[in-house]
Amino acid sequence: MIDIKDALIKAADLIEKNGLTKGRFINSDKCHCTVGAINEVTGKWPTLVTEESYHVIAFFGSYIDTYTEDPEASIYSWNDEEERTQEQVVNELRKAAVLA
Repeated sequence: MIDIKDALIKAADLIEKNGLTKGRFINSDKCHCTVGAINEVTGKWPTLVTEESYHVIAFFGSYIDTYTEDPEASIYSWNDEEERTQEQVVNELRKAAVLA
């Protein structure tokens, strides 16, 4: 079983290093959306949700519902909000890792 804390930290590191994209899992500059980063750090292609990545995605989705300003948002819509920044995504992934 994947370590959720470790996966969230690695996803944060990946987005911090390569950048954040919206509306897709990964772009041509290797920027990732939140789910794309989680998929990649769990050892799979960014566009493939696996059993391992699903558990991390579900945990982070619950975190978004509970601890952010938009409890009705999915990870996808939260990530893709126009005002959402790379720094915010990285910070929230790290905050969630502390709770994992």
